[in-house]
Amino acid sequence: MWNQEALGMQILATDAKGGEFSGDAPHLDNTVIAALNTFELSKKKIKDSIDNLDIPPDAKFMLHSVTDKTIEVVIGTGKVLIWIGHKILEVVLFLGRNFPNATFGMIFGAVIGILVSSIPIIGWALGGLVGSAAVLGAILGLGRGAIDDFKALANDPRVVEACNQFNSLRTI
Repeated sequence: MWNQEALGMQILATDAKGGEFSGDAPHLDNTVIAALNTFELSKKKIKDSIDNLDIPPDAKFMLHSVTDKTIEVVIGTGKVLIWIGHKILEVVLFLGRNFPNATFGMIFGAVIGILVSSIPIIGWALGGLVGSAAVLGAILGLGRGAIDDFKALANDPRVVEACNQFNSLRTI
């Protein structure tokens, strides 16, 4: 039987095709869940921010689909949702204000790259979007000349620190 005290909390993500990923997150607790579900930007503000981006409609549609992505957490006999997509977009928009010379696509790609490479359940929750990150980059006009800038952005301590708030979602 699963022991919440010993292993932390069990988390579950379902992809767009109904496949499931679950694992024990030993560092996840109620305080972290509350922090991940606390937002500075409303869903409407995120939607408006996406709508105001100078990007093609397909890219906007893809970004809007991220907003409703969730991860389920088992707490005792109940469950709670973490609105992971909303939180990720909030981080990307925050970083966009701090990197005015970087494109939205570069920031989005850097954040998604860091999170998916270090926290597998996020990649699962985002489903096909992860595979589409390269497509999104192409849609947003990232060419070969942007690769060095992208790598530098992904290694910037401000980006890494902003992504660290998701570390408690790492599973064993």
